[in-house]
Amino acid sequence: MISNYNYWYFVNAIPPGVCDEIIKIGLSKQKGKALVDSIKDKANKNLYKVRDSDIVWLNDLWLRYLVGSFVNTANINTDWNFTFDYPEEAQFTIYDKNQHYNWHQDLSFDKNQKTQPQNTQRKLSVTIQLTDEKEYKGGELLFSTLNGQSKKKILTNELFRKKGTVVVFPSYMHHKVTPVTQGVRYSLVMWFRGPAFQ
Repeated sequence: MISNYNYWYFVNAIPPGVCDEIIKIGLSKQKGKALVDSIKDKANKNLYKVRDSDIVWLNDLWLRYLVGSFVNTANINTDWNFTFDYPEEAQFTIYDKNQHYNWHQDLSFDKNQKTQPQNTQRKLSVTIQLTDEKEYKGGELLFSTLNGQSKKKILTNELFRKKGTVVVFPSYMHHKVTPVTQGVRYSLVMWFRGPAFQ
């Protein structure tokens, strides 16, 4: 069945206190520069054209349970009906001034990933807005899709900026985060894996 939904979102779904706690945990750990599958070398100048952000990996079990409930609901409500059963580690992402992530998909085709179960693929992606919309400018989450005339259509929603909003989408969707122009944007990202698409 083909779904009519490119994403599903839950506005203000995570309480502000929980968002603040995730930020506190993320900022208490050693951060690193974010990479992309195709560019593993931090010295590669092309890396920062594609992605410029700092990240911290979080493996807290309570985060998996918290996010998993939204993913299940979105998967049913949209009729995606993807088979998935394995959440990856959560990624706490920091977008400071001028940092961004250009157009990309979350699908991972890296056969050498020893940390992921064999023969699985990212199916669903989740991003949680942790920062209040008044605390930063820029940093828009955008989606790209093709319409009937094979022209790119850009999708977004101002509600994505609301603190505690959860956005779930298929990992094959093209998306980006525009450069932050003022303040800092914090988000939590997770991916849920399952048997490879047929």
